[in-house]
Amino acid sequence: MPHPIFANKVAIVTGAASGIGLETTRQLAAAGAIVIAADRDAEGLKAAEANNVHTAVLDVTDTEAFRKLIDDTAAEHGHIDYLFNNAGIAGKAGEVRDLVPADWQRMVDINLLSVVHGASFAYAHMRKRGSGHIVNMASAAGLLGTPTMIPYSVTKAAVVAFSRDFRSEAAGFGVNVTVLCPGFIESKIFENAEGGPVDIQALKKRIPFKFVATDRAVSRMLIGVAKNRPIVTLPGYIDLLWWLRRSLPRTFDRILGRRSVADFRAIRKDDNA
Repeated sequence: MPHPIFANKVAIVTGAASGIGLETTRQLAAAGAIVIAADRDAEGLKAAEANNVHTAVLDVTDTEAFRKLIDDTAAEHGHIDYLFNNAGIAGKAGEVRDLVPADWQRMVDINLLSVVHGASFAYAHMRKRGSGHIVNMASAAGLLGTPTMIPYSVTKAAVVAFSRDFRSEAAGFGVNVTVLCPGFIESKIFENAEGGPVDIQALKKRIPFKFVATDRAVSRMLIGVAKNRPIVTLPGYIDLLWWLRRSLPRTFDRILGRRSVADFRAIRKDDNA
């Protein structure tokens, strides 16, 4: 059920044309929020259209365009209650030896810098008003790591660190900050990933965890946002794995880290295993 706290609130959602962003837009709208759904995929945004949803074509790496969207939203509606910094990519599946500088730069620009910039632009309006909530999409990978997709986990870990410290700064001005760290969700992030030296679907089949339905995952994440939790994790096994990662790092690396590398190398398309 939609949480009543979002009724009549003004929310910007990036990456809103598919997956988690699209479902977040739908659930916020169902709760009575005014949603500005932004994505670079103009065709995909049609799926987000509804009576109280306004769509905007946006490439989040275009800093000035992102600033303008936030400023225009604040000017039109008088304020911004929520920014859901959801846009992100999985990038290329590959080991460090498979990556080139452009792979790293693209991940940093989309997964990290766009989050920092969007949060900063929205914060300027929220701070003046003394209220608002910035919600940054990270990943369980930002807590646990992902060998063979290191740029993804590095940028998501940076989003976690940014959000945690930003929350401490923003609290004094009445602004909340939450970081979302979901595990494996039935979104399109794998389908949109670049296979590199492996087939993405073959890699997905080797993941030893059940994928959570997108609508259920978003519902649980919005409950965490409504409760102003600093970090929202799901499903339950993520908390267990996070504890294992912190408390018994060698055990974690032996059970999961090295296994994921071995699985990846077993399905490489080349002979460079």
